[in-house]
Amino acid sequence: MSEVQTRRTDRISLEIRILASGTDTTGRGFQDIARTLSISRYGAKIAIKHDLATDHELNIRNIASGAEADFRVVGRISEGPEGQCYGVESKDPAINLWGISFPPISESEAAVGRVLLECVRCHSQQLVYLNELEVEVFEASHVVSRPCKDCAGNSLWKRSTDSVIALTSPPPLQGMPSYQPLLLPPGRPQDERQGQRVNLHLKACIRTRDRGDDVVTTENVSRGGLCCKSTERYGVGVVVVEVCVPYSDGPGNIFSLARIVHAKPLPGEGSYSYGIAHLHIHKRWAEN
Repeated sequence: MSEVQTRRTDRISLEIRILASGTDTTGRGFQDIARTLSISRYGAKIAIKHDLATDHELNIRNIASGAEADFRVVGRISEGPEGQCYGVESKDPAINLWGISFPPISESEAAVGRVLLECVRCHSQQLVYLNELEVEVFEASHVVSRPCKDCAGNSLWKRSTDSVIALTSPPPLQGMPSYQPLLLPPGRPQDERQGQRVNLHLKACIRTRDRGDDVVTTENVSRGGLCCKSTERYGVGVVVVEVCVPYSDGPGNIFSLARIVHAKPLPGEGSYSYGIAHLHIHKRWAEN
């Protein structure tokens, strides 16, 4: 099953300390402190020192909140000096282990920006999809006014920084194919453009397996995607990237799947102009 088919929600790059307990591949029980690398509404990517078997049950406790839930080990993603990296899926999606509110993925179609925000009154955290106006306001003032269900009214929201630790080098998406540089002629069908373009210079990040994180500045953004410049040479038309808009050097960056649909060399600048389109995951889930 492909990444596009299995991803049901956007992922937040967050390092959260957890207490994991279960049995390893030798059948021995363990209880150990581990950490998340990224989280979603239904699961997480975790780094742990023990070898885990696919489909085995793993109990995870959020050390900060004390909340706990049972997870299924989906499989190993990678191996590094700090241990193994696994994908895990919650066995009871009704349990909100992370204390973060995730909106329905269907709302992402109207998003120009994706941010993890915190209510300045009650400090509740929420993954927020910003529209064209909201992303302009947020870029200018770093706060945005929106409803808060816990405060029963509108409140100011700021980028969330509490109770999380930034990853110094977030791992790229596993399973993305390597790039084969292939620049196509400029231009793309009109029907691929979604929403009005807003000329905003936002900090963004393109993430790939081979090249890691490529921090860029947008030329314009829309509900359908973004345009930016980069010195990296990417392929066109293959679903191989994750993109984050807006991007910060701190925690809580939200990466969504996207594809590069347009590329144009800029010889005088030694760089390339790219058009990047978001993938609307909820539509693919409805089709499968």
